[in-house]
Amino acid sequence: MLGALILFFIVMIAYMIIAEIFTVLFRLTGLPEEKARLQVVSLLTTCGFTTKETEPFVTTSARRKLCITAMIFGYAFSATLVSAFISIVLSIGSTQDENLWIVLLILAGAMLLFIILSKIKFVKNGFDAIIFKLGHSLSKSKTKNFLKVIDNYGTNSIVELTLIMLPFNFNERTLEELKIKQNYGLTVLAINRAGKVINNVSRDEILKEKDIVTLYGDLNNIKSIFIDEVEKRYAERDRKY
Repeated sequence: MLGALILFFIVMIAYMIIAEIFTVLFRLTGLPEEKARLQVVSLLTTCGFTTKETEPFVTTSARRKLCITAMIFGYAFSATLVSAFISIVLSIGSTQDENLWIVLLILAGAMLLFIILSKIKFVKNGFDAIIFKLGHSLSKSKTKNFLKVIDNYGTNSIVELTLIMLPFNFNERTLEELKIKQNYGLTVLAINRAGKVINNVSRDEILKEKDIVTLYGDLNNIKSIFIDEVEKRYAERDRKY
């Protein structure tokens, strides 16, 4: 029974970690956190929600691959948890281990601690940041610019964009000179620069490398400007050298 209990709690903790990892990876594909988390839980628990919210999860090759991988994990988790649970039930009343309740309390405490830590904002953000960077580094993108979708509003989205390299025509030009609203249909909501947050972004502000910019606008447009165009710069630079 002791082995089954340990296995049960280990799998539960692993499930929560895997769920968070897949949520972050789906966000890298352009999905907001709430929708990503709901569908990840659906995939891992093999519930199979069939609402309209599932449609975006099969629109790209990357998302379909993530869905398949999550479902495989889900079946593995389900089989292991059911097996461990049956072992626990069958062992009830037959075990004579005096330390069983102590071990059970330790495991339950460890699981509770993990849940509490996952709710602490800076811990969760730090974990998410690691997964974002790892997922981005493993992607086909040649640029280190990456974005996180915060929420969707029709065809528009609020995104958090980490700028490692600027589009060519953005260098040393103010938002007013760029006419970012008129020319690109984008609104800069905030800029996090070296830990200092600029909420009331003026028209004279200049976007800089290493800025974390919160933008509102068409997601495809944002990707085209800050991901695709920058990748072209990388390709051109590589050809020169």
